[in-house]
Amino acid sequence: MYQALDTCNRSKVVEVLHPPMTVHLNKDEKCILSSLKSCKESYGHMQCKVLVKDEWEKKQFINLWLKDHTIKMYDEVVFQPHPLVCRERNYNLWVPFKIAREPLVKTKRNCWTEYCQYINNLLGDEKDANYVLASYAFRIVNPAI
Repeated sequence: MYQALDTCNRSKVVEVLHPPMTVHLNKDEKCILSSLKSCKESYGHMQCKVLVKDEWEKKQFINLWLKDHTIKMYDEVVFQPHPLVCRERNYNLWVPFKIAREPLVKTKRNCWTEYCQYINNLLGDEKDANYVLASYAFRIVNPAI
């Protein structure tokens, strides 16, 4: 049993076996990949208390954490957006688009029609504009392809 003294706001920290590394999301939801060596250097200052024979001893937290048998481990890091299926033993770096979490705002404007008209005016040909819009729509719906 150990108890961390230094508390850091990390949402999810995992260990990857091949290549050996740790992965976590920082406060800005940016994915941080670290080798085990750089992880030890970055978090070596963090101390924790370990219960040894009814007495608490201070130890380096990162060394205990990396050896912890209950840590979530993955075989490899992959980037597999929908519709690709990620195996349970792989750590998927794909994060859904932030805009998907935003609530829709009701308005009387028809933004899609305005955007289509803008593309039409920009390209000067409705056939070309429809091709560009269809390719954008396909990428949004199928980011993995």
